[in-house]
Amino acid sequence: MSENLRERISVFFFISCSLLLLSISLPCIAQQTVFNVPLTDIVDRNTLFFQEQIGITDKVQSTTTFTYGLGSNWQVGLNLANVTLQHHAGSRQLLELHSDHPEENPCLLLNLQKSVHITDKFDVSVGTQSGVGYINKLSHLKPANFSYLMNQLTFGKDIIINAGGYHSTKAFAGEGTNLGFMTALQLPLIPDKLNFQAEYISGTNQYSNCTLGFAIQLKNDWQLQTGAQIPLPGSDNIFGITLQISSQ
Repeated sequence: MSENLRERISVFFFISCSLLLLSISLPCIAQQTVFNVPLTDIVDRNTLFFQEQIGITDKVQSTTTFTYGLGSNWQVGLNLANVTLQHHAGSRQLLELHSDHPEENPCLLLNLQKSVHITDKFDVSVGTQSGVGYINKLSHLKPANFSYLMNQLTFGKDIIINAGGYHSTKAFAGEGTNLGFMTALQLPLIPDKLNFQAEYISGTNQYSNCTLGFAIQLKNDWQLQTGAQIPLPGSDNIFGITLQISSQ
């Protein structure tokens, strides 16, 4: 890794950590996604939720989420997704802002989700992250979207399985399939301290990976998730690492 790239990664993580420190004063709840697979959990009424995710492959991408609980199992918020560390050799810019690949440029999304409680062990949720991205420059706007239907089953006390389908656009997920299914597992290893997490998102787009990792309970109800990202056959993805911070 070049000295120039190491410096940019350091600055990028400084910005992300600053966002995290600003968010600690906010009343928050548990994670909203396993890694990228949505959960059916809804933010409590009049509560503001914050989540920061960083993905590291041959580039570094950040997604920042703020979500507000509306009550009656509705929530709404904003996502700043696909914020990419500039990784082209010779560039003096910190962030990628003029890529010909829209999934490498920032996109601003409205997130909206509704969950229905079927039984004590079964929930169904429908949601969308919809907004705009762009190709090369802001005048070339493109619709950015990730919409989904998710089912969530709880076995015993804490074993949770999610399964559902999704639709995405190129401005959000890049080239490849825009329809697919996804599933996830949360398995407690040490109660209230350590969970195993796994997810699978089908297809050949930027998010088509199998991610395996852990959720570690921190002090003051904060939770750190870290996972190894394994690309699916047929996609152009490479192995990587996902980091995510949230609270409960």
